[in-house]
Amino acid sequence: MVCDAAGPVALAGIMGGAVSAVSATSRRFALEVATFRPTVVRRSSQRLMLRTEASARFEKGLDTPRVDTAVDLFLHLLGEVAFGAKVSGMQDVELDPTTPAQVEVDLGFLTTRIGRDVSVGEARSILRSLGFAVTVDGDRFEVTAPTWRSTGDVSLPHDIVEEVARIQGFDNLPVAPLSVVLKPVRSLNRRPLDRAIREQLASRAAMQEVVTYPWVADATLLATGSSKDETVRFEGAPAADRDSLRPSLVPNLLEAVASNLRYAPSFRLFEVGTVFASGPLVPFRDTFEPLPRQALRAAAVFVGTDGAGLFRQAKGVLEMLRRYCHLTDLQLTDADVAPWADRSARLKVTAGGRHVGALGLLTTRCRRLAGIDKVQVACFELDLGSLSEHPSRENRYEPVPELPEADFDLSVVVADRVRWSEIATTVSGVDGLISRVTFVDEFRGAWVPEGHRSLTLRVTLQPRDTTLTAEAIAVVRGGILAALEREFSAYLRESPPAGETGR
Repeated sequence: MVCDAAGPVALAGIMGGAVSAVSATSRRFALEVATFRPTVVRRSSQRLMLRTEASARFEKGLDTPRVDTAVDLFLHLLGEVAFGAKVSGMQDVELDPTTPAQVEVDLGFLTTRIGRDVSVGEARSILRSLGFAVTVDGDRFEVTAPTWRSTGDVSLPHDIVEEVARIQGFDNLPVAPLSVVLKPVRSLNRRPLDRAIREQLASRAAMQEVVTYPWVADATLLATGSSKDETVRFEGAPAADRDSLRPSLVPNLLEAVASNLRYAPSFRLFEVGTVFASGPLVPFRDTFEPLPRQALRAAAVFVGTDGAGLFRQAKGVLEMLRRYCHLTDLQLTDADVAPWADRSARLKVTAGGRHVGALGLLTTRCRRLAGIDKVQVACFELDLGSLSEHPSRENRYEPVPELPEADFDLSVVVADRVRWSEIATTVSGVDGLISRVTFVDEFRGAWVPEGHRSLTLRVTLQPRDTTLTAEAIAVVRGGILAALEREFSAYLRESPPAGETGR
């Protein structure tokens, strides 16, 4: 409000009052020339739903020296319009003077942004002609803007670039020629890798996709063995214990598992999203402002009561992704790669010799700290940025077999240290008739020696010339048993005693 001794006479920066209005009988006048804080004027104008020319002007911000200019202009016009008018007094109060904006910019910044060479003398001449004070130190400019351009107009180095470029003339800026590089087109069915993985996990693997927040709770960080000190912290967190950006998708997936156990005892979830790494900042997409390192990952969890079965399911899904997402390479090796993975069931995922992910069962500690009870959880996580796809799919014609396949199951007792991949490779190389070797089940019980398991596998034979006879199948079967005994000291399982079962 603008007030006199009797009370309000105007809304400051918006509208004058009727009490102070000028009439035909007015002889003595009090002239007020002022500037007002723009935020206060705009707030009052919106609250009172009163918009005027004055409010539109003052809410944009006017510099305080402009008051002196306005007074000078008024006194000049007063002498021309009212010859007998006399100024009897004047008061000048400056509460919050406008501070000239100061901007530092170097010549390289100007040259790069404008796209042409700019000399020190040319830049200094242009800025001084626009009312800027310029101090040059080598290739660095310290620019002080006039007060009438310091109320939100000029405040950044990019504003100085604009001033120099517009005086030089935008039409004089060099035009960068466009270069077009033609490359062979891939299949029209091409999808980004993250899209392909989403589709395969949702359709072929029958999994449910979840989308979690990019921040992570301290409790789940601790559960997965991650350190809060190694995360990217941010302000404005939704809670005091959620001020870290996720370094992995696994912690938030475990939180989703704990939340959904009240509805179902077994399910499958996956997520494809961005994770954030601490350390030095890097330009976003090698071009934009420096940001924490970001990576696109895919992670999945398999929840149920059979830990060994869940681990095999997760391993099978990874192998399915390698085939149907046309990945050039994806290998599984035994290694300690993730603190959340149990030593009894964990694998390192590599591609082209690079570490790209991990697969494993959650440790008991991890499940307990994450609030997951009475179930087992298998989990894998992949770094999609480290994976590559085949440039195109190569189709090869193979005639449809005219002769029927034949298969048989074998149950052999083998040491626990022998891997399934080693057994499958050995069996596949026994005979040319063998087209597939499939894992069926494994068994542990009282009649199986300690440190061993009974492994059931299915062998599929594809004949070439004639239908297979029982004698031919028996020859292949005998060769497989001989190879397993020679390589792994495995032997054919006998029928278990009546009433004895195990797992």
